[in-house]
Amino acid sequence: MGNNPALLDAYIYSYNSFRANSGFNSVEQEVVFLSVAYENNCEYCMAAHSFIGDILVKKKYSNIERNRPTLFKLLFF
Repeated sequence: MGNNPALLDAYIYSYNSFRANSGFNSVEQEVVFLSVAYENNCEYCMAAHSFIGDILVKKKYSNIERNRPTLFKLLFF
C-alpha cells in the first residue's frame, strides 16, 4: 500500500467509513477486524487488534471491576 497512493487512499477511506457507518460499537468493530485478520492469516493484525480490543473491553467494563471485582476477573479468565 505504501507504494500505491491510490490503494492507500481507498483503504483509509473504507476503514474510516466502516468506523463511522457500520452500526457496530468499537468493541464489535475490533471483533470484525480480528475475524478478517484471522481469515487472512495476518499475525501482525491479530496482535494489533487483540491489543486494541483488550483495552476497549477493559475500559468498557472498568465499572464492574470497582463494583464486582470477582466478576471482572472472570471476564478475562
